[in-house]
Amino acid sequence: MVLTQEKGASSWLTTLPISEHGFALHKSAFRDALALRYGWDPPNTPSHCICGKSFTVEHALSCLFGGYPTLRHNEIRNLTANLLSEVCHNVTIEPTLQPVTRETFKLASTITEIGARSDIAADGFWGGHFEKTFFDIRVLNPLAPSNTTPTPSACYRRHEKEKQRAYEQRIREIEHASFTPIVLSTTGGMGPIATTFYKRLADRLASKWISSYSQTIELQDEDGKGDVDRATEEGGKGDVARATEEGGKGDVARATEEGGKGDVARVTEEGGKGDVARRTGKGTSLVLYVLCGTII
Repeated sequence: MVLTQEKGASSWLTTLPISEHGFALHKSAFRDALALRYGWDPPNTPSHCICGKSFTVEHALSCLFGGYPTLRHNEIRNLTANLLSEVCHNVTIEPTLQPVTRETFKLASTITEIGARSDIAADGFWGGHFEKTFFDIRVLNPLAPSNTTPTPSACYRRHEKEKQRAYEQRIREIEHASFTPIVLSTTGGMGPIATTFYKRLADRLASKWISSYSQTIELQDEDGKGDVDRATEEGGKGDVARATEEGGKGDVARATEEGGKGDVARVTEEGGKGDVARRTGKGTSLVLYVLCGTII
């Protein structure tokens, strides 16, 4: 229940069901979404994932089979880069960092591999027109045992620090740039740094579009969370759906494919609980929808 109380976690309930943005849920998908929201087991879920492990909502959000966690991540990356391109210069996706030669770093956790990349780079976001910032995104599954913490905020801070320890010193000393970790969750929440980042992004977009901050944040919210939701929609539960894809409940999964929690739904989408899977998809989209609920 703590996760459902986060700002942004309830945004999908107040979103207009606009089909072109992927916000329309059919009745089975809506019921599954409510079950996931309150921690209930959705009905008719398969007993096992296609990867061979037992099927659970937590497993559906983390299973790598089918590449859905990557899809979920990339949806948010692409959306964020598109929004940044409206207000920044030289926006690139997956920029390669300059190689480490003789430089040394205080932290052993600093990434030193040749060909290392961040998710996004942009000029002129935090500082002057030519000041570059690198961004790296992580979409975490708050139900995973490794993310069990007293509060969601503590989990977000831990993941933010992990990103900073891996990238910040290298980017600061070699690239002469700044680094911003963007940590989001599949249930619609986001870390404090991500909240600050999207607030500033909304403010700059509002200035460019000559619209109010609340209107801009809502646009990001609907686009962002739509993508985040869709990201998890075809992301987290998609794997489980795939697992049951050759199971038998493929039709039910498909039903939720265009539903809300796409991840669980997709997992069973072509498998067992497609409806539940799609629901998760919308769970991630809630991230930018979080911009409506979290930021305002």
